[in-house]
Amino acid sequence: MKNTLITLAVSAVLITPAIAAPNGQGRPNGGHGGFGQPQNHPLNEAERNTCIPTLTVENANFTEVEKHHLNFMREEEKLARDVYLHLYDKWNSQIFINISRSEQQHMDAIKKFMDVAQMPDSAHPDRGVFNNEVLQNLYNDLIARGETSIEEAFKVGALVEEVDIFDLKVAMAEVENTDIISMFDNLLNGSYNHLRAFTRQLAGDYSAQKMTQADVDAILAETSTQANQGNHQGMGLTANAEQVSTGTCFNTIMQSESGATGNNLHLSAGETININSTIMPASGDIGQHVDLIATANLTPKDSELTYKFMRVNGQWKNWDGNLASLQADRTGVTLNSQEKVDVYQGAVPAGKYSVGIGYRLGQGTVLFNVDSINFESE
Repeated sequence: MKNTLITLAVSAVLITPAIAAPNGQGRPNGGHGGFGQPQNHPLNEAERNTCIPTLTVENANFTEVEKHHLNFMREEEKLARDVYLHLYDKWNSQIFINISRSEQQHMDAIKKFMDVAQMPDSAHPDRGVFNNEVLQNLYNDLIARGETSIEEAFKVGALVEEVDIFDLKVAMAEVENTDIISMFDNLLNGSYNHLRAFTRQLAGDYSAQKMTQADVDAILAETSTQANQGNHQGMGLTANAEQVSTGTCFNTIMQSESGATGNNLHLSAGETININSTIMPASGDIGQHVDLIATANLTPKDSELTYKFMRVNGQWKNWDGNLASLQADRTGVTLNSQEKVDVYQGAVPAGKYSVGIGYRLGQGTVLFNVDSINFESE
């Protein structure tokens, strides 16, 4: 995308808002709900931050050490899931069911790697049952402790995440396959977020239970790791605007001229920004002919109105925020396992921006980045 396109479109808003906001497009400032759907975040933090890169068959010739770590981490992620399901049944606290879903995604991610390498599944099919004796004993101890009080249950959750982080780091130091390292790194970021989520439920300072206090404090001092930049979960909306889940992932890299990276960047006046994203479609979508789509929200500086745009054949045009009127940037694209999108390069006028990217299937369902790309320019 050329840097003049959005500048021209956005400049039109700043100069002639009546033209840029037909049919009441300019509206009071509010949260970006993803492709014009203002709403609470449809996915919890744990679910948003568990997208996993795709493994190629050519890279699935694993060493015995790599197979060992895949087998062990598959069961350890199962331990986390089963502990959280048990504690949800006991305490009915939503955090346990939310993060258990994320742990299931972690299990599924490892299983995909094992399947490609034709490895047998190391995880026992029954809940609370483990082939690894060490993990079985740990599970028994954890659920017994977690049943004593809700506070202890939250501490158990934090301990599980500490153990997971510790073991993932050991595994990453011993494996050589870059796809496994990338997958484990994504699981690690998810565990960082889970640890923060559990410790937020506790009163007072949190005392480390497995890792060093310094390492835990460093994790807790950071903000959400993977939601800011890196692989993260998409979501879908049908043609009737009904939410659907998807295995599609989005990997967005945003960098300012000054070298700052991550989401929610703050640009000085005239500073340029470079945004690139890679769409990793759900396996069932690969090979399909789709429409690639891009949208942008702009709240000009010192304004309470938000304006919406869609990119059509490389040109930014006004959009009313309705899925039915959303036009494609590129049509008839055959989806690859990784679809690279040059989102934007250049400077922008002063204001707050939220950018959405995704694709539309033949039946009208739109898959998009649930965590919008956000930045602000002075």
